[in-house]
Amino acid sequence: MRPDLELALRERLSLAVGLRFGVGPARIDTGAYGARLTLTDGRALDADLLVGAEGIHSAVRSLVFGQESRFVRHPGYHTAAFTFDDPEAHAELGDRFCLTDRPTATTPRTGQ
Repeated sequence: MRPDLELALRERLSLAVGLRFGVGPARIDTGAYGARLTLTDGRALDADLLVGAEGIHSAVRSLVFGQESRFVRHPGYHTAAFTFDDPEAHAELGDRFCLTDRPTATTPRTGQ
């Protein structure tokens, strides 16, 4: 889960590493020097390496490669994830991971 990842990073990062919240990437320029990331608050950061790891609809990926619609191919599945805080639900499910699928092609078509 995202909070677990954040905690793991905070516990292991040097105090010299600056963390920023409430801002995102607005522009990325790359060249032989590395990458310059301009944030939505106008600040710029220079780096030898830029890693975009902010999820399925990555702003970094869009800024580097273009709009996601140019590359996305929907196979007809949707995903949902959730956790249970309820002790009874946790007792019933334990640490199991459950997955089910149903392709879009098997859903009823309208007008028939």
